[in-house]
Amino acid sequence: AGKLFGVQLGDAYQRVGAEDGLAVASVNPRMVLEVVHWMRKAGWDGIFYFDTFPMNEDPVRECEMNIRTITKMWRKAGELGESTRLKEYQARHDAMSIMEMLEKEEL
Repeated sequence: AGKLFGVQLGDAYQRVGAEDGLAVASVNPRMVLEVVHWMRKAGWDGIFYFDTFPMNEDPVRECEMNIRTITKMWRKAGELGESTRLKEYQARHDAMSIMEMLEKEEL
């Protein structure tokens, strides 16, 4: 009681009222990584659930993809969160260096 239990994840194109219900990180992988990074940093220990609407896709396959994706993002956010370079870049508000670091990570 008194704390957030779960977080609903999905993806969408950035427009007012968008409710595209797309697979997690299919459009905005860096945004998802950033959300997961700050959740880890805050000590998140709740559950994730997915707000997707697989109209043309196999729903089980999409769910499996969402689970693999969020597992990968959680692990990657942990690795980046321990990075001395990331902490230095954040302290300097050096967005370009952070983007270059993520580019090397293929994110």
